[in-house]
Amino acid sequence: MEEIRSELPPARKYEKDRTQYILEAAMVTGDAAALYSAKHVTPEEGNVTVLIKKIDIRKVQDVLYLTNDIHNAGVCDHDNIVKVHCSFVIDGELWIVMPPSCSRGSIRAMIHSTFRHGLPEESVRFILGETLKALSYLHGKNKVHRSIGADCVFLDEKPSVKLSFLYLTMYEDHLHPGDSAAALRNLIVTPELTPEFRRDHDKATDIWMFGLLALELFYGDNIPASILLEFNLYRHESIIVQQTRKKNLPASKFIGKLGFGSCFCGKSKKRILEQELGEVIDACLSRDPTADQLMEFDYFRRPLISRGDSIRPLLKALK
Repeated sequence: MEEIRSELPPARKYEKDRTQYILEAAMVTGDAAALYSAKHVTPEEGNVTVLIKKIDIRKVQDVLYLTNDIHNAGVCDHDNIVKVHCSFVIDGELWIVMPPSCSRGSIRAMIHSTFRHGLPEESVRFILGETLKALSYLHGKNKVHRSIGADCVFLDEKPSVKLSFLYLTMYEDHLHPGDSAAALRNLIVTPELTPEFRRDHDKATDIWMFGLLALELFYGDNIPASILLEFNLYRHESIIVQQTRKKNLPASKFIGKLGFGSCFCGKSKKRILEQELGEVIDACLSRDPTADQLMEFDYFRRPLISRGDSIRPLLKALK
């Protein structure tokens, strides 16, 4: 009996040719970068919507890690990771062509606008579980993300959770790592993207940042001081890591992936951290589990009520 084979259609080719892209409205603009909705136009395959991030490479101080993020996003093939179709340089501007995964804004932006006291509990578990799948894939390929945080997590149109490398987002502190004034204005500081941090960043630090992500998703802008003190995350006016564990990195390198506005708001709505999520956070911030080991925790093994119910409150916030 003749074997019947079903062939997948050939993958769409995204050429490094600006004439094949029609820029539409600028979605976000900044001093050194802008994010556009665009159309990729070919006579053979028709039009398809993409995102294009344009970066003035003359204003990027960390070109090595910009190219590293673009390379990793291009070679990674996972449902929970934002992919890069192609990139090219025109007149000093780097064009990065991506799927429209990041067009709805990051989870951090959603927290700041709608969920200042934290996301619904099932939404937290869904986002963490999907992000952990992406992290497990990266670590399985011996790659590190270096900037796990709510500013790099998105919901696409399906909707699915997508983890983006930071240079594909529109948070611009990474373009000016020494600009403390901009950091204070935005209350979102990312000096962990400086070269000295990245040289020491490993899989364990990704896991530590995943623990911070869990805190931010659950508590929003109002992480209790008691939580920061419990995990040795607060000293004077800085967020720090236990320096004896993480290669003695300077304390200042870890402020920022929490992006909170006011951790110590006395009138904040109090939330009780459930035991299973607390166990995950404790493991991330106090021990060195792998991503695969975290996936075996009861918190991630327990079935979701339903995928739809988990993300429905977030979709309403996006309308």
